Amino acid sequence: MANYVGRFRTNYFKVNDEKAFDKWLTTYLADAEKITKKDRVGFLSYDSFEFYDPDGNEEIDEDVAFQELQDLLCDGEACVVHEIGHEKFRYFVSGGTIITKSTINFFSFKDFLLEKVKEMTGNKEFSLDISY
Repeated sequence: MANYVGRFRTNYFKVNDEKAFDKWLTTYLADAEKITKKDRVGFLSYDSFEFYDPDGNEEIDEDVAFQELQDLLCDGEACVVHEIGHEKFRYFVSGGTIITKSTINFFSFKDFLLEKVKEMTGNKEFSLDISY
């Protein structure tokens, strides 16, 4: 995946301390751009969703980064990260990460499609080969 091109953005969500969120963003996603809408924040980037420091060091403890973001989320809020990417258009990937105060889940759009097509066709053995 040396030529992988990824993009991601989030929904808008409420945080309990916007200045602390700004610091979190520059600490773990230095190339991400903060977005705002009314009293909500979010972020986007022309890169893959992975944590790294401002110097590009990718040896960031993801558990710590996620936990700090969870601590900033207001009750009942969720940060939903949607990423899409490709490598020379040989394949497309899309997925999501849902972060709440207490849980983190990762989803693959391809897995979702496969489950839906199995359900719609009634064929539990259906194989989804959409890359070469």
